[in-house]
Amino acid sequence: PEWTKALFEGAKIMEDILGTPQDLEWAIDAQGILWWLQCRPVTTASTFNVNELDTPLSTDSETQDWFTLGNIGEMMPGAVSPLTARLFGGAIEAGLRDFAKRSGALPKHASTPRYVQVFYGRLFFNLSSLYDFARHTALNKKENIERSIVGRTLSTYEVEPETKGFRRSLNFIGQVRYIQSAGARLRSLQKSAEHWQPNWSDNPELLLEQLAKGVLRMEQAFMHHFATSSQSGSYYSALLQMLEKRFPEPGKAAGLANQLLTSIGAIESADPLARLGDLADEILQHPGFDNTFVNAKLSEARSLLEHNAPEPVRQKFAEFIQRHGHRGVREAEFLEPTWEEAPESLLGMLQQMVRSGRKSNQSASQGANLPKLKAGEAFVAKLSRAAVIKREKSKAFAIRIMHRLRQGYRHLGDLAKNQGLIEETEDVFFLLPEEHKLLFAGQLPNPKA
Repeated sequence: PEWTKALFEGAKIMEDILGTPQDLEWAIDAQGILWWLQCRPVTTASTFNVNELDTPLSTDSETQDWFTLGNIGEMMPGAVSPLTARLFGGAIEAGLRDFAKRSGALPKHASTPRYVQVFYGRLFFNLSSLYDFARHTALNKKENIERSIVGRTLSTYEVEPETKGFRRSLNFIGQVRYIQSAGARLRSLQKSAEHWQPNWSDNPELLLEQLAKGVLRMEQAFMHHFATSSQSGSYYSALLQMLEKRFPEPGKAAGLANQLLTSIGAIESADPLARLGDLADEILQHPGFDNTFVNAKLSEARSLLEHNAPEPVRQKFAEFIQRHGHRGVREAEFLEPTWEEAPESLLGMLQQMVRSGRKSNQSASQGANLPKLKAGEAFVAKLSRAAVIKREKSKAFAIRIMHRLRQGYRHLGDLAKNQGLIEETEDVFFLLPEEHKLLFAGQLPNPKA
């Protein structure tokens, strides 16, 4: 509460001093001290209502829901553009609804959206709705749902089973079948990501049809991704419960489980940060060039890697951009440029890795101090590691499909800008798909008028 008050008062002070509302970045250190990192004017038009896209809330105190940023806040920190809220939020919603339906947990008359909702331009999980799994499916516990979403158990309220008996067991069988479909779904997703190479039309009407089909493809991609993610979460939960019986100390079992599931070599090809570390190691193999690189301006660093670096460095950098250039720090934000389009943040991370003398095998000893696992624990740990590999690969394929859809919407923005319908290409990301149709039909106000 005291931090909330400090943030509010600080924001008001800066608004009063600078004359306009400010977009603020802040952090709280380990000593509990609030630090203001950066501020810039809020550039959103004064007519924009920040709550315009908010999900309607119940006013009945008995049906109030619990919301959390949870791990959706890790995937997409901060506010998102309206198009991202609709499409990325919709894809996550589609994945969760598919999971719930196949687990017998989706209520017959479930509202849309049910699991992913928007407030103040940010995406939240509706935790109360996610308790559907505990309400309707055998062996699904409230605390396991909280661990998978928030990372810890919460004191919200008791969740009572609503489906009982044989039906509840049948729902669990359906869930098991869904989880075991992860391998087949990963193969389908890989095929979709590798074969979908859209040639975006210059005709707005045809392009809008292409984009609508692309949105459906992206939703299907995240349905597949959720199957692999659910398998990973299920095995992790089982491993954690087994370890907690041997190591009841708070946080001990979770720490061991995380150690067992880190630095998995087979997922490194899908992990851009691991590959970036390999590139840093290659740069460190060339004394002289490493100093030149870390002292280069970010605006010059890419040219240095592409044209003036030793051949092994040039080759590794080219491979990285080819494989991971479509990704980024906020890679699920349609408005955000990719590493290939705006590599400054990527190059900054790479320079820091080189400065630190990073070695990609420095984590190889992480497992040295792990206790010996029992046979059952070792078996579940093996399953968990295999599931993590599937999850990371499916995420990479889903993001690749999303990136191609982003390119289509950017092309739509270029067409709208060339026709004088919007000021900048990026304005297209602040309109929803139904508004895009109205824009080209001349039924939205022209910002240049």
